[in-house]
Amino acid sequence: MTIPPFTVYISIFNRNSFLNVKHFLKKKGFHIVTTPAEFTFTIRQQPVHALIFDAEAFFTNGNDILRICGEENKLSGFPMIFISDKYELDDPLTDEQAHPRLHRPFKLNELERILYDNLDIGMQNSSSADI
Repeated sequence: MTIPPFTVYISIFNRNSFLNVKHFLKKKGFHIVTTPAEFTFTIRQQPVHALIFDAEAFFTNGNDILRICGEENKLSGFPMIFISDKYELDDPLTDEQAHPRLHRPFKLNELERILYDNLDIGMQNSSSADI
């Protein structure tokens, strides 16, 4: 099964995670946009189907991307997906354990499933590694 050329903007602060996500989605057939300038050019020419951020990258350039979407009247219609590649550490002051289900590394196959669900395209069978 081939995926139509869906366009996805990726902004992930951790370089290894960024490269893993970028190469994984490229192999799946997605068109990848990675800079605000490239995003601006692309959104004027064709739809952008999803935005993928981690927290650090969103605080760094998320406002620019949302401003561009507002200027182009394209704020609605595509999902914003936030991922995390870090575990939250246990709180040393209270001895409370972290909640690993809420703060576990994101898996590429989970990202793929979220994208496919949001874009209404069929899921391919593939094995994926942790970011």
